[in-house]
Amino acid sequence: MERRVSHDGSDNEPPLEVYDPEGNNGTGRLAPVPPLAKKAGEKARQEEVGSSALGEHHLPGAFLKANFCLVCYNDVMENLETEARNWIISNAESAQTLDSTYYCQTRDVFQARLDAMSRVLGQAYLISAIAGEIGNNSFDHNVGNWPDIPGIFFGYDISSKTRCIVLADRGRGVFATLKEVKPELNNDTEALKTAFTERLSGRMPERRGNGLKFVRETVSSQRLHLEFYSDNARADLDEQIAIFAAENAVHGCLAILTFSDNVTL
Repeated sequence: MERRVSHDGSDNEPPLEVYDPEGNNGTGRLAPVPPLAKKAGEKARQEEVGSSALGEHHLPGAFLKANFCLVCYNDVMENLETEARNWIISNAESAQTLDSTYYCQTRDVFQARLDAMSRVLGQAYLISAIAGEIGNNSFDHNVGNWPDIPGIFFGYDISSKTRCIVLADRGRGVFATLKEVKPELNNDTEALKTAFTERLSGRMPERRGNGLKFVRETVSSQRLHLEFYSDNARADLDEQIAIFAAENAVHGCLAILTFSDNVTL
């Protein structure tokens, strides 16, 4: 379904709104647009670009109202990573300004939004399971130990052929978590390799630790792509896994999962 921009002809521009039949407790009422989508709509409004120039883009169950044109949402997907990365590397004062659309302060807020995404994805259950595992890991391993701001960033774009889910936290990172149970770890790269390849939990003596192994195996078997950053290390996962020093360090963890629109797993 098209996200269409409209204008009432008055001097005062109407607020950008998104119609989602599954949203607002199923009422199908107009609800605020996520900020990145809002920026795309405002840009189109300012430039007065026609629908023929922007082309048609479809997202089931959603309309964006603003100026009689169709808004291109590729920028939304591309900018989610930037939004998340900026949040986790900024100082605590700046990080407090993260839009509530993406901020999940508690696990129950994250779970509710994950459930909403799952309903839109339909039968792509493993995609939701991967996002749930990564998001819940942030809460599991930082509870009572958040350095400053608790909770996670959770955003997704499923409106284009290449879909994207982004999660991030300002937590302790994989190295600090696993070093408590595996003191011989020397750096972030070793810790990330351990997290994705060994059964080892940072919540000992619990007999857990399969979470990120499940993520790795699912990404590999289903031909997805995951970029996972923790402090100074980065893991790239598809059918193979490569772990190396990250060019740009983060504070905590950042995960970017991408997959095609025909995935139904």
